[in-house]
Parts: sequence; structure tokens; C-alpha cells
Amino acid sequence: MPEFFRLCRNGRYGRTIPLSTGRKGQYRRVGGQPDTQQRYPSKERNEEMIHRICMVALVLAVAFTATASAADTLESVEKQITTQWDKHKSVAAKFTLMQEMSMSGIELKTSAKGQYEYLNLGDRKKFRVEMNNTSVQSIGDQTMSVESTMMMIDDGEFLHTYVDQGSAGRKMAMKDKSDPSMVGGGGQAMFEQLRKGYKLKLLPDETVESTPCFVVEGTPMQEGVAPVARTLSYFDKQRGLVLKIVGFDAAGKVVQTMKYTDIKINPKLSDDRFVFTAPEGVEVMDKTQPRAAPMPPAKPQPTAEPKKPAEPKKPVESTP
Repeated sequence: MPEFFRLCRNGRYGRTIPLSTGRKGQYRRVGGQPDTQQRYPSKERNEEMIHRICMVALVLAVAFTATASAADTLESVEKQITTQWDKHKSVAAKFTLMQEMSMSGIELKTSAKGQYEYLNLGDRKKFRVEMNNTSVQSIGDQTMSVESTMMMIDDGEFLHTYVDQGSAGRKMAMKDKSDPSMVGGGGQAMFEQLRKGYKLKLLPDETVESTPCFVVEGTPMQEGVAPVARTLSYFDKQRGLVLKIVGFDAAGKVVQTMKYTDIKINPKLSDDRFVFTAPEGVEVMDKTQPRAAPMPPAKPQPTAEPKKPAEPKKPVESTP
């Protein structure tokens, strides 16, 4: 086989050709003529022959690569990504989010950037997300812009969310039970989060900024409900974390793009980073407590029957 490619590269098929079944070093003559009177194909025919053979070799090589990639299944890829992700003790990264959607006459444009941190303590996973967000909403000729900051901290037991809509003057904090699927970043938790609303399918591998990636397609369980009709998640093959998520609408237009950059594996993260303290004056809405049962409606009181008006007394007849 190396001899075959060497001949393709050097253009020597018009000369002597190695015997396919002979011993090393044996050659056959071209056209049955003696060596001294050997006739060679024309230069044009020789180049055409070389081009065809090399193209066939290229097609075979591509077919072999495609066959090897097809051996991967969604289950095997998920297992590989999970194995790589679980090796990390901690992860830190920056991210950006761009979103442009239109639904029911409302145009919404969002741009955000933030920081993601993850801490793996074995039986307990913690994460922290901080994000600055700008949203512009347009309805007809009216436009409203809102700037806000958001923070999510999951300490492995409770998930705290804090939103400060500075431009609107609203602050809100909530406490809920920890949700492992919200950890994000990669691994099994990422697949659990995707499966909550999407049917998943493995697509051919691609690269993101020269990094080989598995590509997982997601389509909504309920079609036509969400503005995002299709997503592509790009997972780093070596590190098991997601590098990019792209969302498309029903027409195939990109409406959402999220990218992770400046990724650090196993950085030193203090446990204090995963402790939530509500800002002064902000009341935390505790969603872990069961809601009080609503008061039963008051039973209607029986109404007394109206009294009949007293009959007028008959005048007493006087006797003469």
C-alpha cells in the first residue's frame, strides 16, 4: 500500500508497475514490448489515470472514516462524556449568551455574559453562576430595555436564585431544593437536563475552535410550543464538557447561541463561593416549604324565612 501511494504522488504509473501477485522487486512490462522499445501512455492520459486512482483512494479513506464514526452511539458517547466529566474536581469558565426570538408579535433580544464555577465533592456537586443580562423587548412601536444581574448558587442541598433588575427597581430571591440536572457544564447532569424537554440524536463529529467535539441534536418533545425548534450541543471529546449550544427556530434560523471560553480544569475554588447570603432588605421566597392549605370556603348560613306581615286586626263592633 505505501508503494501505491508513492506512485500516485510521483506520477510513475506510466512506467513500470509492481506485480500484484509477484515477489518484492518484480515488475511487468507495459504493452508487451521489450524494455528497449517500451511505449508509454501520453502525459495527459497518465495524469488522468493518476487523478482517478487517487480520487478512488480518497473516497475509500472517507468511507472508512465515516464507518468508524458510525460505530459511536448516543449511549456510548454519553458514557464517554460522563466518564471524562467525572474526573474533574472543579471547573471554571466564562460564557456568553446571544438570543433573538419572535413570538406572538413580540420581539426579544438578549445579550448576556457571565462566570460559571463547579465543585465536585463526590457525593455532592455544587455550582455557581453569575450573569449580567440586557434584554430589549419590542411590541409594535414600543420598545423596553431591561438590564439585570442574576446569581444562582447550588450548595448541593438547596438552590438559591437572586435577580436584581436594577433598571426596573426590582429585587427577588428564591430558595428551592437542589436539582442535580441544573449543574450544567457537562457530564450526566447535562444530558438529564436536555432530556427533560428534548429528544436527542447523535450527529457527525465537528470541531469548535480546533477542538474535536461530539454533536448532540435536540428536538422538543412537543413541537410548535417552544420558539426553539432544534438545538445543537457541542461536547469536548477529551474533557467531557459542553463548549457551545446553538438554537434554531422552525425556519432554521439561529436564534440562540451560548459559548464557554477561558475554561480552567481543577482550579482552586473556595467552598465559600457556594454559600448564598441574601442582600440586606431582600426577602427570600422559600419554595422548599409546603404551601399552606387554602382556607375552605365558608359554608352559607341558612337564611331565615321572611316573616309574614301581621294581619290587620278586625275592628271590634260596638254594641249600641
